[in-house]
Amino acid sequence: MLMNVEYKSRPSLALQAGVWATLFLVLPTVAQEPIALPANLKLLQEFEIAPTKESVADYLISLYPSPQEREMLGKLVAELGNESYAQRESASRQLLRRPTGVIPILEEATKNQDFEIRWRSKQILDHTERESRRLLEAVFVTVQKEKLAGLCRPLFGAIPLCKDDYLRNQLRRALAETAGDADATFLIEQLRSSDAQQRVAAIATLGKISPKSAAEQAAVLIADESQLVQLAALRILADQGRRDSLPHLVRLLDSAETPVRTESIRILRAFTGQHFAFTVYEPADKRAASVEQWKKWLAGSGQSAELKFPLTDVAIDLGRLLVCDMGQQKVIEFDNAGVKVWEKQVGQAPWACFGLANGHRITGSYQDKNVVEFDEGGNEVWRMNDLPGGPMGVQRLDNGNTLLAIPDAMQVIEVSPDKKIVWKAALDGRPTFARRLEDGRTLVSLQQHQRVVEVDEGGKVAWELPIGGMSFSADRTPAGTTLICDLRTGEVREYDRGGTVVFKKAGFSNPYTIQRLTNGNTMVVDRTGVKELDPKGNIVKDLPMTNVYRAHRF
Repeated sequence: MLMNVEYKSRPSLALQAGVWATLFLVLPTVAQEPIALPANLKLLQEFEIAPTKESVADYLISLYPSPQEREMLGKLVAELGNESYAQRESASRQLLRRPTGVIPILEEATKNQDFEIRWRSKQILDHTERESRRLLEAVFVTVQKEKLAGLCRPLFGAIPLCKDDYLRNQLRRALAETAGDADATFLIEQLRSSDAQQRVAAIATLGKISPKSAAEQAAVLIADESQLVQLAALRILADQGRRDSLPHLVRLLDSAETPVRTESIRILRAFTGQHFAFTVYEPADKRAASVEQWKKWLAGSGQSAELKFPLTDVAIDLGRLLVCDMGQQKVIEFDNAGVKVWEKQVGQAPWACFGLANGHRITGSYQDKNVVEFDEGGNEVWRMNDLPGGPMGVQRLDNGNTLLAIPDAMQVIEVSPDKKIVWKAALDGRPTFARRLEDGRTLVSLQQHQRVVEVDEGGKVAWELPIGGMSFSADRTPAGTTLICDLRTGEVREYDRGGTVVFKKAGFSNPYTIQRLTNGNTMVVDRTGVKELDPKGNIVKDLPMTNVYRAHRF
């Protein structure tokens, strides 16, 4: 049992940093520069976790302390309320040094009747959750990159600690890399778990190692009490070309859960090639016509239409940051640790950039009125000159076309790989940024009109959000909220569908770009550099730069 393995204490990040700093002072200078470790391995090194099956397994097991360890942690929590300040501080320091096993105990302590215990537990919990999350992510990425086999069972033990979709997706990718034929029986047993996330992970992983067995299990799971489990099962069936999955995918378009509707329409479009209008964020009465259109297609063509499978996997976050540096007239790429890994002169006034899952980069020059694509090695592979104006926003679409916001021409255009404009929306107000949404609409920032709009496939405004400020970019979150950055007030804000502000943070110097990241954080670009905010608005990463206006995390 995982719970009975003895916990292994690991030093804190701050303590480790001091040790490494001392070592660097003592060691003799060498001629060659040390090789920079990838961010995931660097973090594992700080916690004395080696990128091996055995070391990673030890860490995952330590997430669940033994009864004796839990008793000792409980005593430390009680010491947070000690009358002696020195004792309270000592207990706090000891708890802060423990990145594993302490979170449930701290969560319970935040409800303690003693104010001092509640307050200190909350401070320690915030720190521990943040550090534990970073460490979990680093472990999952390491399992993927190093292809560490034989960790299926201990990885499943970490599922309850993954509180957001980004971390869960990283865990599922790690499971796909580590699981083997010998894990099939274990995975089938997990399909009977009371935890829906365990059932989702189990069927998804089974689909990677035993497609036939996964299809048999998925046929049963489409009646699961959790629609998230139903979706995971339906993806397995659609991936194998099973036509009987179609009615269930259409049924889930009426789900009360936005993530379920979003994934259902994504699978349906990829599987069938049909792109009927469907706005996942609209209320049920406004979605009804679109659902009916899908039902009519299903009744008329569902049994004969050509289906496209296997399905395309969701793009993986590469952990890279692409930045437009106007001062140097370059586009620069950084890795997850903020180390520069690539740069390129791209013409005058680089105002647009976009990174792709295959490592390619797309850049747009405002003054030269062009858009260029470079491969991972930095070679030019595609270019379109003589655009109607200088682009300020660019996005590569799933269909291979490229979406461009052209403010001086008052247009948002979509161009094909053969350099033809295949779609255009004429919009007054200087469209400075555009993003194609899951439902086929296009989200556009209109700088001069102080609003963000959604444009339908006919090029007409179908929804608008007055912001009372000047936005150079906007982004749509998985929850259906809209992010904007306001140049006028120096604020970034998040609005719900009805236009109510649900989050805001001030203090930015001319914020130009905003992006919701796959880890749930938000990237903001202003005159002082590129910042990453956690959901509470705390700055967790800061890359100081000047003359930066656009950036894209991919």
